[in-house]
Parts: sequence; structure tokens; C-alpha cells
Amino acid sequence: MSRIYVSYIHQDRRLLNQLLPVLYEWYGEHFVWYDQERKGGADWWQMITLQIKACEVFVWLITPKSFPNSYCLAELQEAARLGKRIIFVDTDLKLDVTQLSEHIQLDPESFVWVRLGDQMNSDRIQKLKSALQDQLKLYRPMQPLTSELTPEPTIYDRYPVQNVLIGCLVFLALIFSVYVVGFIIGMPLIFIVEAIETRFFQVTPVPRAVPVGGLENATNLQTNNDNWRTTSQSFQMDDMRILMVLVPVGCLSDNLDAPICIDTPFWLDKYEVSNAQFDALKGQASNASRWPDPNRPRETITWQEAHDFCLQRMGRLPTAIEWQYAARGPEAWLYPWGNDFSSDALIYSWNSNGQTAAWDRTRQYWESSWIGADDLSGNVAEWVNAGDDQMRLALGGAFNTTDERLLQPTAERWESPTFANETIGFRCARDL
Repeated sequence: MSRIYVSYIHQDRRLLNQLLPVLYEWYGEHFVWYDQERKGGADWWQMITLQIKACEVFVWLITPKSFPNSYCLAELQEAARLGKRIIFVDTDLKLDVTQLSEHIQLDPESFVWVRLGDQMNSDRIQKLKSALQDQLKLYRPMQPLTSELTPEPTIYDRYPVQNVLIGCLVFLALIFSVYVVGFIIGMPLIFIVEAIETRFFQVTPVPRAVPVGGLENATNLQTNNDNWRTTSQSFQMDDMRILMVLVPVGCLSDNLDAPICIDTPFWLDKYEVSNAQFDALKGQASNASRWPDPNRPRETITWQEAHDFCLQRMGRLPTAIEWQYAARGPEAWLYPWGNDFSSDALIYSWNSNGQTAAWDRTRQYWESSWIGADDLSGNVAEWVNAGDDQMRLALGGAFNTTDERLLQPTAERWESPTFANETIGFRCARDL
């Protein structure tokens, strides 16, 4: 999770490069996010708005280039809509609130100014650090001021008209020069243009991986967690609709010499089996759940009872490898959301109040695993199809787990097949 979002214009990358090492030293790289793509479009803007939603403090590097830039202003507007704490890092523009209010209305209590100038010294850096610490402490999640997402600026805002006009004039001048040269040396214009295109303009673009999903791509070997787009489907069972996510083929990269691979795609429950689902489909268990709320996970259940319920649902318990692959992906992340522990991304001892949480609770978009499954770390550990008649395996931590290492999907818990308590639940898998 990135708690600090840095908004800047790419012509000011030099200033950003001075600031990033300072922020990384204070908070670590995964605490800070900034846009590195500059590609525009609906998907790109969705990524921008999701990162703003995930942050707590919005930092805007203000320079003569970035103000008034429509993209920076749109990012600022989205941060203000979501009630984020805002820090204006003013380099040499000497803006004031009056100038800014011409473009956007801000709550005076939500932002602070830090004047860095065009060079950062120790006093100015310390001032920025104090501002960040204060704003992080003051941040509280709140309801958006409006329900409408800030729209992406138009292409004309991204590329100012004056730059387009200058480019057109330069292009016309080039064509005219080529024509004159061709007339003098007697070479047809078309051949000169083709030669210029071949020499200067036929540049092979660097391929960019576009996230894919769907059944048609599920049999393609996945090597990168971010390259898979969540694909879900609801399955009707009696009066209950069960949402499942698709798990494509791929290998866990823990051991590159002998990788463990998933050769066949399968479906996996997006959420842990709930009390409501278990009761509606007439699941059988010797013990009642400790917390019987309909949308909380069905716990206090033995391995055999979980196994039988999944069969009754025309499914099965996932194997240990399938479960870990769904949680960690081909890059073998330490946690479902990445390699850094985040206390806001799961239900565990420090935030659970000693009990499980419902599947329909308010979540952050980044809590899900790479395939879109939730609670693969924390809430309840989950039975998987591993072991024998003597011992059966549950994976992942639970609401009462304190140790971060035991909240990783690799954390194993071996119990008797007849063992049942409130810390273990389950989810089902289903073959295509």
C-alpha cells in the first residue's frame, strides 16, 4: 500500500529525483507512489485514481510547469474529493491560496504549504518531514464529498495546443525542405520521404504487457502477477449465487530449479464460505460457528465437513499448491498484495477486536490477491486438500494471529481431521 502519492509533471523529473531518495529513506519505497507511465487513456486514469484512493497524503510538486497543468489539477481535485491530506511542495512559483482557488476549492484545514525553493537543504527537508508526519497523523478515512469520479482531462489538455501548432509548422517546413532538395538533385520526393522514414522514424516500440484475463487466456502460462486481469463468474446453487475467480496456469517461482506448476485453470471462491452460504446449501457440521452472522466465515468446522460441503457444491477443497498459487501468484509474493506487510490489508490480532470479519465489509482495492480473491491472509486460516487421515493442513493466518510471518500464505498449520475451532474456515475450488 502506498500511503504517500506524489503528483508532478514529467518535465520536473529532476526535482522528483531529488525528493524520492529522501522519502524512501524515511518511509521505504513501497510507502510512496508516483506515476511512471505517462501513457494516458481510461485504464491509465483508473490506475491514477485508484492510487489516489489508496493514499493518505497527497503531495503536489508545484513548479511553473505543473501549475496550472490540467492533469495535476485533476489529480488534486480527486484527492480533495476523497478527503486526503494534501501537502503543496512549492519550489519557485510562490503560489498562494488565491491563485489556487481560481481552479479548485479546497478545505483550508486539509492542506499545508512547504516552500522548498529550487534547492533542497537540511532545514527545508526537515520542514517537509514534519509536514508529512503531521498530515499522516491527521488523516482519517471519510466519505467522498461527491459520488462522481474526477474525469480524465482531454487530450488537448495533455498536449497543449501551442505545442501541436509548433509541431505542425516544423513538419511542414521539413516537407518543404525535402521537396526543394529533391528538385535540385532530381530525386523523386517519394523516395526521399521513404529514405527518411526508414532511417529516422521506423523505431520498434518497446512492448508493454497489457493485463489479460478471461477463459481464452487462462491456459497461457502466467509469469507476472500484474499481467493477469481478474476474471470472475457467479455460479447458481439453489437460491444462492456464489462468486468465484479464475486462476490461470502458471508456476510458483520460489524454487527456480524445480518450480511447482499449476497445469490446469480452475475456479476459486472469491470469499471464504460464509455462514449464509453454508446454511442455504444445507451444509452439515457438528458445531455451530462461534460468530453466526450470515456474512462472516463459516468456522468451527472440521476438515472432513469442509471437504464434504465443497463436494456437495459440485466443487472440492483446493490443494495446498493451488491455494498458495492463488494467494501469491507466479512471482511468489510474501503476501497476497505484495512483499511488504500492511496492517490495513487483512484482519489479524491488532485490528480484529478478537473476532472474524464479514466478507462484505468495506475494503481497499489492493487487499485482494492477484487473481481477485479476498482474505487469503488473516480472518480465518483455511483448510486445503493436503495431509492424511492423521493430520490435515490449514494455510494462512487468522484474526488472532500476531506474528507477521504466520500471516503469510505459506504459514502451515497441521491439525487432526476432527479438529474444529473459530480460527479455521475454508473456501472451495471448482474445475472448469
